[in-house]
Amino acid sequence: MSEDQVLTILGPPFKTYERDSAPEDYYVEGYAKKVRPITGKVFIYIGSEPILYVYFDESHRVEETFIGGS
Repeated sequence: MSEDQVLTILGPPFKTYERDSAPEDYYVEGYAKKVRPITGKVFIYIGSEPILYVYFDESHRVEETFIGGS
């Protein structure tokens, strides 16, 4: 899935980080996380409870997602 398709389906994320400019600890405090580097970019979505991390590769294609609770 492309970055544009994710934006069409889910709308704008709560946070976006690029690999080159993200802080070392880019995770949202208080929510579950999967510790991993950012290959290209990550979108972070927060719903009423779960958090969603959508990781994109350098070609702007989804390479992994992670859903966790608080």
